[in-house]
Amino acid sequence: MLANNKTMTKKQALKFLKDYARAIVKPELAENVAEVFDLSLETMEIKPKSTKDFQRANYSTETAELKGVSIHELAWELAYRVTGKKIKSRMYGVGSGAEDIVKQAIAILNV
Repeated sequence: MLANNKTMTKKQALKFLKDYARAIVKPELAENVAEVFDLSLETMEIKPKSTKDFQRANYSTETAELKGVSIHELAWELAYRVTGKKIKSRMYGVGSGAEDIVKQAIAILNV
């Protein structure tokens, strides 16, 4: 998606959030999405975690220590930092709750 260090457009960033709502991605990719909104993981206080530290994440012994950022956390923070609006979800990002958070975030950010 980001060949040759090209930056994302807002439209691409929102589509990426939607398409990967339940995913855990490399911190560099999450950083690219944040930059579209003139933010960074650091300014949003998002710290990448080891794969094994995510609830219900599938991982192997080879990938357990890889660092990642959950898309639903990134989307929640983007919506809050850009607009000041907090997203509410009963499932706190587990299962379909992740998709719900991202859907609400996209609606807020897509203005």
